[in-house]
Amino acid sequence: MAETAPRSVRTHEPSPRTSVCRRTRSVRVLDLAKAIPP
Repeated sequence: MAETAPRSVRTHEPSPRTSVCRRTRSVRVLDLAKAIPP
């Protein structure tokens, strides 16, 4: 994972992808939080 970080910094292409990953993570966390409580 450490190698992907510097590569993303060098190439400005993965930067938007990381933002999408963050959104997907937040959505998954919200779904899990809603699924955990009855």
